[in-house]
Amino acid sequence: MGSLTASTPPKFPFARPSGTTPALEYAHLRATDPVSQVELFDGSLAWLVVKHKDICAVLTDERLSKVHIFH
Repeated sequence: MGSLTASTPPKFPFARPSGTTPALEYAHLRATDPVSQVELFDGSLAWLVVKHKDICAVLTDERLSKVHIFH
């Protein structure tokens, strides 16, 4: 597993130990930082939410959107 620090977001998607086994990083993030930033393949940052209750909150919160707004 790579280094997961506040200053350097982990690269996403995470590598799986096997085809159906979730990546180890998910367990680490659930325990330490369930709403965190990750770095995507193109270097952009995204938010990753890994706990069920937080995912439900994000999906039902009208203040949040996937629409990218430039200011």
